[in-house]
Amino acid sequence: MPTRRTWRHTGVRLSLLALALLLLGEPGAGASASPDSRWIVLFEAPSTHVLHELADNAAFDVRWVESDLVVAEVEQRDLLHPLWGGRVVARRRLDQQLALLHARNLEELRAHAGASKALSTLHAARVAAARAASGEVWILLASPGAWPAEVLGCHGGLVLPKHDVDPRSLIERAPPAALLPWLLAPSRAWTPGEQRLLQAVAPESLAATLDQLTKNTLALDADRHVFSADLGGLYNPRVEEKMQRFVQGIGPPDSLVKRQEFIKTRRCSGAIDTTSTYNVIARLPGSVPGTGTFVVCGHIDATGSNDADWVRARDECRTLSATPGAEDNATGVAALVEGLRCIADGVRRGDVDFAFDLEFVAFSGEEAEGIEGPLTGSEHYVQQRLAAGTKLLGAINLDMVGSDSLGNNLQVVYNPASRWMAEWLVDAASSMDPPIDLTFTPQLDETLASDHNSFWMVNSPALLWADAPVNVLREYASYHRPGDVGLDVSVAKMAEVTRTLLAALLRFNTRAHTEPEILLPAEGVEMFLEIQGAKISYDRRFSRVWPGSPLTALASIYGLGAAYGGPLHVEIWIENSSGRRTVFDCVDDDCYALGGAPRPFPTGGRLDLGVDPIPIQAQDGGTNRLLARVTYERAPGEEVVQTVVDTFVVAEQVGLPVLVRPNPVRDPSSAEIAVQLERPGEVRVEVYNLEGELVATQMQRVQPFFQAQSKIVTLPILASSSAAPQMTSGTYFVRVRWQGPGGQEEAVTSRLVVIR
Repeated sequence: MPTRRTWRHTGVRLSLLALALLLLGEPGAGASASPDSRWIVLFEAPSTHVLHELADNAAFDVRWVESDLVVAEVEQRDLLHPLWGGRVVARRRLDQQLALLHARNLEELRAHAGASKALSTLHAARVAAARAASGEVWILLASPGAWPAEVLGCHGGLVLPKHDVDPRSLIERAPPAALLPWLLAPSRAWTPGEQRLLQAVAPESLAATLDQLTKNTLALDADRHVFSADLGGLYNPRVEEKMQRFVQGIGPPDSLVKRQEFIKTRRCSGAIDTTSTYNVIARLPGSVPGTGTFVVCGHIDATGSNDADWVRARDECRTLSATPGAEDNATGVAALVEGLRCIADGVRRGDVDFAFDLEFVAFSGEEAEGIEGPLTGSEHYVQQRLAAGTKLLGAINLDMVGSDSLGNNLQVVYNPASRWMAEWLVDAASSMDPPIDLTFTPQLDETLASDHNSFWMVNSPALLWADAPVNVLREYASYHRPGDVGLDVSVAKMAEVTRTLLAALLRFNTRAHTEPEILLPAEGVEMFLEIQGAKISYDRRFSRVWPGSPLTALASIYGLGAAYGGPLHVEIWIENSSGRRTVFDCVDDDCYALGGAPRPFPTGGRLDLGVDPIPIQAQDGGTNRLLARVTYERAPGEEVVQTVVDTFVVAEQVGLPVLVRPNPVRDPSSAEIAVQLERPGEVRVEVYNLEGELVATQMQRVQPFFQAQSKIVTLPILASSSAAPQMTSGTYFVRVRWQGPGGQEEAVTSRLVVIR
């Protein structure tokens, strides 16, 4: 686990105060960015709409995503929508780096390497005020000589490179559709085969793997740094050999266990040193091709970066002291290898089967201090999988899971998009028979703490599973030191971690469902608005539906148990004060055909039944209920009915609120109107002088998809600046006319004062 740090998730955001301490100073309200600079914008607790906008708008360069905080850059300040809540905090030249420095108090800040350079330009009073606010000091620095990443890494800071993070990872969402039915299935007892698998976890097997990763062929401490020849020549091959042995009988070992190579570089006294390293991947193929891939991972490389002598030798490319990395992270690799052994045994016996591919991956290059380039083994893996079109369903990252110094306590680090995974893992621990005696603490913490971040950067769900909160892990006496030889590692705890991992994965065991079972979960019924060719999920908080809206619905039905070929009836209808209106109805073969699924319906199968479009009429104004019902037979004569209810709101345009701004104005070409509009149509703007003569006109077709609270459409008053010279000083009338798709019309007139 690297020493990198990010902002903490706290109620009081000291970064707001700290950003005022930027070396470039507070930007002026009227200042404009030159082409060689960018504005730094801070978004605190951004709405779902803003997160989508930042992800989709190429003008915004997202630099950082942490909890409910997003830092982005933009060249043109006027591209920042006033309703987004973004705060422009500074401007930086493009030849500068961004750096983040953290300290618990002013004294600790002064102790940071290079901090005197920063403090010489900071106002002590502001630092003191920040400290008084929450007891901590966060300082975001922009300077031509931002400190090297390895210096900051050793001292708890971080250089923030552009890393293409997706801010949508801050949006809570449902599990992937391929996993959803298994997570929503009713609780069940373990099958005899599953009990055998859970009981197969062997402390002696874990201990043997741990020993192989912490000792070389002479029984001396291991050297697993990414630039050590032993990492690729001894320790990766040991993991690879075990994986190949464990998958025997499932398929050709060479096809199921593979190396994935990539290049790492470092600088040694000005010279570039390059090495090739690789990830080791074992794949257990799923029974339903195309379902996706679930990942269990941990990093195999180790570091001694908290030891001054080791760091000096590394920077000079001299021979390094051994880095056994017992706790960090031979424990995680041993647990994932043992998990592979047990699952593979269950697959061979026919006790377990998964619809999706299951990959166990030992990553290299996670401990990257002093290594050039952002690419780690996990980043390389994710890039390769996405390039191949793989659906990444989720990842559990095991990093430091064997220390017993804090007793039976484990930390689950997740982001909002991965919250469902934390709940699933905790539920697995508590539902075992007997329950596993581990205390889980789900918590959102440092995004760059380990390999799970590579999944977060592409908006894929992932967890970090560790002994304790990340800041506590870094207080271990052996953390990132040659002395991490496993004195406080408990093999018994590693066995409990492995059993919990297996219990969680067995939730998706298709062999545990022997009777036909059809599931229509609430999350399986979705509504969409097709806006400008894009299908966007309907959200009651932000979306607006109007008469004639392109509203569609999708009902996803899953098969959990044995293959089902019996009778099936699916209905979808809407209800409101005007009554009930059926919008979809199918029976038996028609349902299977429309959903693109075979009959019989296979285990893990999915029927997608779409309604396109839902006829939204004028009398549907207000709240409507959308209902979906599935009827099938679990056994002959035993009918099962499932009904899901959702709601949507049909908006009604009342009046046409219009604001002309700025008013008065010197240059009419800079004026705009803001129209509060619920429905689509055409907006025509006409400008008249006091004599009633038409001075300028323009028309714009609008298709509002309003996620923002105010439903505002803005457009310039003048279609071009050519009409501006004709408008001398005086009063003008701006007439705004809206015509709806059904011929409805509304208009309003406002005054505009021009001062030349």
